[in-house]
Amino acid sequence: AVTFRDGPLTFNVREVKLAGYELQWQGKHRTQDRVILRELPAPGGLYNLNDLRAGLANVSRLGFVQIVGESVRSDPQNPENVTEVLTLAESSQGIPVSLGLQYDTLTGFAGDVSYSNPNVFGLGHNLGVQAGAQQNDAGQNLFGSVSYTIPWLDLNFLDFRTNRTSLSSSVFSTVAGNLPLNDKSSGTAVDTGRQYTVRNTGFSVSAGRNITRNLAGSVGVGYSY
Repeated sequence: AVTFRDGPLTFNVREVKLAGYELQWQGKHRTQDRVILRELPAPGGLYNLNDLRAGLANVSRLGFVQIVGESVRSDPQNPENVTEVLTLAESSQGIPVSLGLQYDTLTGFAGDVSYSNPNVFGLGHNLGVQAGAQQNDAGQNLFGSVSYTIPWLDLNFLDFRTNRTSLSSSVFSTVAGNLPLNDKSSGTAVDTGRQYTVRNTGFSVSAGRNITRNLAGSVGVGYSY
């Protein structure tokens, strides 16, 4: 409110605080509310529009949730406390399975099937699975890989629920068949007319964590044979 009496112009100013959030979902959804809330500024502090916009951008970058609407509701008894109301809808992911088939005049037929899910258990975990087969003279036909990424460890321990900590793992066995064997002893590559096949099998694990608001660190280990 603004008042003017006997000369002075008086502005009554309130410092607005973020009391909390209200999530309204359109249609069916699997995503758990805390997957959205952990991307947003924590309630209880000042209502900072810049921080809120950054949090909403994080929600949009999840890839499986759309922000349909946004509004602010004040508490009539305590006008300085506001609630951020978000209307959300899960994005349509289509068919998560894809099939591939190819033919090469040197190696023959090859095919694969893959499955991907960016929101496993409604927690935002990412699962990718691929399996396939190919023709080659060495009889190394099958290949495949499995990867699983947890973008935010949801552990009720220490500060894991307030500070982003990620964990990724993968196992794989790939094949490259009927590769030409060249003789380079003379300094130039000479095709020997022979071929070889390479199978690469291994695993990798990596973890990352936010150190400050604009700095993150990660560590990983991997092995392949």
